[in-house]
Amino acid sequence: MLMDEGAKHAQANNYPCSPVFSWDGFAAEPVSCASEWLRELVRKAAQHNGIPEVRIGPSTGTSDMRHFAARNIPCLLYGPGRGFNPHRPDEHFLLDDLPRMMGVYLDMAVDWCNGSRV
Repeated sequence: MLMDEGAKHAQANNYPCSPVFSWDGFAAEPVSCASEWLRELVRKAAQHNGIPEVRIGPSTGTSDMRHFAARNIPCLLYGPGRGFNPHRPDEHFLLDDLPRMMGVYLDMAVDWCNGSRV
């Protein structure tokens, strides 16, 4: 389906050739490798910035997180705010969430660099 859609798009836009898909190394299986202190760090920073609840589950999309998880490096994906239609052509996020999310990331970095393990 993806190759067909890619070819249709290329033809509709007069591209010189269709895209080439390489499936080597592609993985989209759920991945989770968040240690408990990392989960608490995110929850604490989020709460401090007015986000009352953070549900942490496995990442179900494709990302480089799987490479960290494969090496037992604590990690998690925490997005840029409220999003809609994930992994679809019309995926989008609310720009109004960015200032709050920057506060979350900054609080996490400060706690991390100060040696806090929550």
